[in-house]
Amino acid sequence: MIGAHGVAKRDSNRMAGKSLHCLKNDFFWLKRDLLMSASCSKPRRGWLASAAAVLTSTLISVAWIAADEPAESGTAPPPTKANGFDAKKEEKKEKDPVKSAPPPFVGPANQTPLALVGGTLVTLDDDDRVISNGVVVIVNGHIAQVGPADQVTIPEEAERLDLTGFLVTPGLIDARSVAGLTSDAAADSASDASLDPARVLDPFAEEMLDLSAQGITAVSVQPSPAGQLGGRSILVRVGPNPDPRPEAMVLHNEAGVQAALGAGGGPSNGLTRPAEFDRLKKGLADAKAYQEKFQKYQDALKKYEADLKAYNEAKNQAQAVNAQDASKSSGQSSNKGDAENKKAAKTPGETPAKKDEAGTNDRPAPSPTPEPDRPPTRDELRRIFEILRERGIGRPTPEILRDILREIRAESSSESQKKQEPEPQDQSSKKEEAETKKASEKKEQEDARKNVPSPPTKPTPPDREEPKELLVRVLENVIPLRLELHRADDLERAFKWLDELKIPVILEGLSHPGDKANLVRTRRVPLVLGPWVELEGAPPSYRAGRPSDWPAGLIDEESRFALASVTRRPAGSRWLRVQAAAAVASGIAPPRVLRAITRWPAEFLGRGDTLGRIQTGYRADLAVFAGDPLDPSAPVRLTLSGGVATFQNAQVKPSSGVGPVTIASLPPTAGDLSSADRPAIFPQVQAPAVVFTTTRLMTEGGGFAPGAVWVEAGAIKAFGPDAAANVPANVPVVELGDRPLTPGLVAGPSDFGRSAAIDDPAEPIAALTAADALDPFDPALRRRVEAGFLTVVLAPGSSNVVAGAVAAVRPAAKTPLVNPAIAEKLVLSEASRSLERSPATLSSQLALLNRGLEGTLPPTNFYLPEPLKTRFEARRLESLQAVKKGERPALIEARRAEEVAQVLELVARHKLAPPTLIGPVELTPFLDDLKAAGARVVVSTTALLRDERGRLTREVVATGIAGIPLALADDGEPGQARIAATQLVNAGLPPEVALLALTHHAAEAVALPPSCGRLAVGAAADLVIWTGHPLDLRTNVEALVIEGRLWRPPSTKSDRSTQRERIPPS
Repeated sequence: MIGAHGVAKRDSNRMAGKSLHCLKNDFFWLKRDLLMSASCSKPRRGWLASAAAVLTSTLISVAWIAADEPAESGTAPPPTKANGFDAKKEEKKEKDPVKSAPPPFVGPANQTPLALVGGTLVTLDDDDRVISNGVVVIVNGHIAQVGPADQVTIPEEAERLDLTGFLVTPGLIDARSVAGLTSDAAADSASDASLDPARVLDPFAEEMLDLSAQGITAVSVQPSPAGQLGGRSILVRVGPNPDPRPEAMVLHNEAGVQAALGAGGGPSNGLTRPAEFDRLKKGLADAKAYQEKFQKYQDALKKYEADLKAYNEAKNQAQAVNAQDASKSSGQSSNKGDAENKKAAKTPGETPAKKDEAGTNDRPAPSPTPEPDRPPTRDELRRIFEILRERGIGRPTPEILRDILREIRAESSSESQKKQEPEPQDQSSKKEEAETKKASEKKEQEDARKNVPSPPTKPTPPDREEPKELLVRVLENVIPLRLELHRADDLERAFKWLDELKIPVILEGLSHPGDKANLVRTRRVPLVLGPWVELEGAPPSYRAGRPSDWPAGLIDEESRFALASVTRRPAGSRWLRVQAAAAVASGIAPPRVLRAITRWPAEFLGRGDTLGRIQTGYRADLAVFAGDPLDPSAPVRLTLSGGVATFQNAQVKPSSGVGPVTIASLPPTAGDLSSADRPAIFPQVQAPAVVFTTTRLMTEGGGFAPGAVWVEAGAIKAFGPDAAANVPANVPVVELGDRPLTPGLVAGPSDFGRSAAIDDPAEPIAALTAADALDPFDPALRRRVEAGFLTVVLAPGSSNVVAGAVAAVRPAAKTPLVNPAIAEKLVLSEASRSLERSPATLSSQLALLNRGLEGTLPPTNFYLPEPLKTRFEARRLESLQAVKKGERPALIEARRAEEVAQVLELVARHKLAPPTLIGPVELTPFLDDLKAAGARVVVSTTALLRDERGRLTREVVATGIAGIPLALADDGEPGQARIAATQLVNAGLPPEVALLALTHHAAEAVALPPSCGRLAVGAAADLVIWTGHPLDLRTNVEALVIEGRLWRPPSTKSDRSTQRERIPPS
């Protein structure tokens, strides 16, 4: 049974809840009135919005001001999360995360010290130390000790992690990325420096884990270069974020200001780029005018303060004189008041009234000041807001609000008493008022005679504009201007303009510097360069046609530059190590490339004192590699951000990469090795026979062993460890040393960009022949040959269920076409479905194939003369019957699990030869069935490069480990199949299996002759000589042997003929 006290308390709580609801409603309308005030200027509205947000965030504090007072019976408790209000949460919502600077990283509180022991430390400190068997002690997110194991004292409570055999470097930094942004935010641009990526960062972005898996700990994010002045460039932490606030991701919010010329992707020519340059100049000129305006305001404010001081001094002197005059007349006034009191006391039947504090008027005693025991009314809230604005209080505490409410209610009580007080009726009160008025007029006349100066007028501050304030910091040399430009004329204009402004600048892009490259190099301007390799399709127009020897001429041994992925996708920064490997392949010394993704970008972006080195006091951003960090095939063992593990893989073993560790072996001061300095190791062999010896000859299983290859009359006469034993003395021998020698690579089935010629969507059974679209002079074929792919497989597109015949081509051979119909391509994916024509579903696709394999097909839709129509329909049926009889293997495109299952059922039903699946993305449920059917799998290179979450990569690795032969379809840019194979090795695929996917297994997948993609006696002598392991992306093709002819690819684009020609030239 509820007692009386309980009932009272319950009713009181109900009333308090009702009052709170009403108060919330009042706050809503008050805030709306403030924000919708049309009479306010834009800055004024911004201030009102901020103040309204402050009032909203302190709603609970104001509503329950009496909570800290002694509680009375029936007073409702303050609101909590349980009844739907969280003051801290509301305040957090209203707070602008950008206006408040991000808190400095201090590491987890009471973090257990961590000691990394046994690894090789590449410190990149001032002494460029490389410490074998080193130790790094991490305390509270920072490096406490670093050095050799015998010189470091590890705390007893520290957790130890043995990294023997691993390489430890500073965390990698991508100098330009869009990680953490949505695709829309990454494309945003401006020309007034108004954008700030920190406002749109996603603290839960999934791509951060992909970046951490490659050892990346920080990225620089900035607006798109489509505008001339985009806004802030910020440095963002990479990895799972324990703090969900976007500002907690920002390591530095003033890393630069993004600017660009001719990088918008639209029309760019000699007319548009000067206009862009004028807009850029105007933006900085407006900022300078804004700076001068504020300087004038500051000068006027100083003058006002000086005048105010002089006015106060004069006023104080005048007040002192007035006080002396007032003291003389105070005695007379006092005597007069005493006499009146005595006279009033003698009046019979009256009691003297109590005088007020001034002693001049008789008033009743004021009532006590009312306590704020109830929520404020709407009028009181308005008055609170006005007082906060008058006093300049931006974020009041509950105590301040409580005091203001007391003042308001005391003032209100005093005014109500005045209204109730009766008007004096006696003649003495009127006489006193007249005397007071006369004295006041006399005092004003005396003040005027004493020449008291009038108070000075305070200057009005200019309207504040955040974008211009950001640019002012550029003009003050606080923030660098990150200027992207690509052409020589833009460079010349920019340097003249920058010489006038004298501001810090970081140059980016520089795709076509022309004769101004020397100007960049001699000025020692910091550079952000990239990408070395285009991994996102065709490059933008301003990078198209960039010289292959880029950035030759822009940098030398003393140049400092930061390497960037320059990606358009949030997860594109995961290819930073691929870009670094390509930089090494272009001839830049590995230690300098490592600095370009660690130490130098940290210095360019304003965090050189905390990032980019393994040094005492620095933030513990570290990456641990199972090989060379510049070899993308080497997996990452551990990534630390501020001492916290953002990625770790305990299954990784030391030295898992395919390439050697060069960072620890090359001197730090090694210069660039330009393409012109590459030594010529081969004589000009003109003899009909030649022997190549090497310590690294590719074996049948994809490994390497010492051996030789004897070439005679354009074919392989002998190969293996003893091939050179019986060679005649007149046969020249070329010693390759440790340079690997492999058969020519095989580019898996693709249309190589010629789908328009061999893909007709009008007919579901097209039965096209890919060889009809062969162009031996196609530059794409030439680039593939230069990348080591001496055999390519040309396949029709995917718009038809029966796509057509697949052709094998050797672009550099005397007879390029090997076989015009080595296989038949069938399509069960959604690419061949259409609502406009049959088939539109998977079941109808299967029905069509079943009919064709059984010997019947529907008539063609093409309007042809009857003889041609009969011939065409017979050809369609012949292609499927060849598959049925096993005369031609089937390459079946199937992507999803249900499509793969139907392929296996189709093969079993018609007893087809072991199939080759093209482009599947779901494989693990069918590994046993695929292996039993003898199937092979062709994986799309483009799909692997776009596999941001790594699902397809894991599927392919599992398939390869299960023993199912793999091949890579070279459907991207030339040479990207090597990048995809390297990524598979990084994810755990054995390097031997990955190399076979580019050679022997790729040939088997499309039923090429046994001599293709492998070393075989009697096979055409198509060989590739490499500078290193083919899956080490730092490696280049040193030379090619094509049908026994030795040919060395040109090192620069200028060495190549501009004519369309076959290679090697005859």
